[in-house]
Amino acid sequence: MWVGLFTLPSELTSQVKPFDSTSFQISMVAPMINGSVHDSRSYIQEAISIAILLIKRFEGLYLTPYLCPAGVATCGWGATSYESGQKVTLRDPAISKARAEQLLIWSINNQYLPAVLRLCPGVTDPNRLAALIDFTFNLGKGNLQSSTLRKCVNAGDWAGAKVQIRRWNKAGGRVLRGLTIRREAEAVML
Repeated sequence: MWVGLFTLPSELTSQVKPFDSTSFQISMVAPMINGSVHDSRSYIQEAISIAILLIKRFEGLYLTPYLCPAGVATCGWGATSYESGQKVTLRDPAISKARAEQLLIWSINNQYLPAVLRLCPGVTDPNRLAALIDFTFNLGKGNLQSSTLRKCVNAGDWAGAKVQIRRWNKAGGRVLRGLTIRREAEAVML
């Protein structure tokens, strides 16, 4: 499905509903208990599933280590380090698709999800949480921590958060089309 500047992966297409001729919203509702309180495990699992789809869509799968546009050694679906903390290098052997999946899930569960929950503790919508996980996976915990995006999120200023997330579309001082498209996908989900 074509949405603005980017094409949503088919896994997300069924979750997007137009609400006017120029805007779209992701219409997914986190499971509720007694109609008002999120079941934290359900909304977090839903956010992880969505984040995995986003990350896979925008990172692509590379079994042999390579340098990403920012000049960082990367393998799998955007992994820059292993569970041990050792950084990926261009000299590392190729990995399998199963290993890439394992690294992705490990990094979300052990690095990026905990960071987002710590830095943006009030986010309970799975789409918003997934967008922030994807942003943090792509740009790092430190960038989320020091960002105006985080200030907007924590203030509940979602319109401001959409503006701020779109500003993070550069690598090495250059606007990159892929980052612009990725930020737009995240903004739609905020």
